[in-house]
Amino acid sequence: MISEPQSGDNALSRARGGAARQRAATIEGAWLTFQEREQGSIEPGKRADFVVLSEDRLTVPEKRLPGIVADLTVAGGRVVYERAAGSATLPLVKG
Repeated sequence: MISEPQSGDNALSRARGGAARQRAATIEGAWLTFQEREQGSIEPGKRADFVVLSEDRLTVPEKRLPGIVADLTVAGGRVVYERAAGSATLPLVKG
């Protein structure tokens, strides 16, 4: 277990390692729990659980991160949430 923040070559920042972070949270996470046949990637026959965000969390300026909202949520292959068209996003944090 990692008890301290990582830095240098071990750090996965937004600027460096976005794809690695995504893999760690999806297919590699499923592999670690022996569930790679059921989840972890979007393929026919696998559970379709995912969210579509209002902005790309890896490229949006840090000040706008708190304002990112879910536009669509799919669980078990079914749409369980869809943000109303034209609805406002959360207020941005000033700072």
